Amino acid sequence: MSTFWVDTDFGFDDLWAILVLRELGAQVAGISLVAGNAPLARVVSNATGARRTYGIDAPIYAGADRPLVRDAETAERILGPRGMQSRGQHLPDGGPWS
Repeated sequence: MSTFWVDTDFGFDDLWAILVLRELGAQVAGISLVAGNAPLARVVSNATGARRTYGIDAPIYAGADRPLVRDAETAERILGPRGMQSRGQHLPDGGPWS
């Protein structure tokens, strides 16, 4: 069995990648989160909401809340305020993880 570490801004594509890894029998050793699709607080909420909804058991770690060299720019103008575009249903707010 393969083991992976996932470093992500936790958008829809990242959630699906984690679910595909699980389906293929791979182990996710941990998930590190960075701002990108949305600000870090929203990314954390998306990841913890997904963890609770889909039973993802990998530990989650918050990383950078902004780029190291340039100004922060998120994809909220394209993906909406949650950083994950939807046609109605959303992941539950996860809040801070425990």
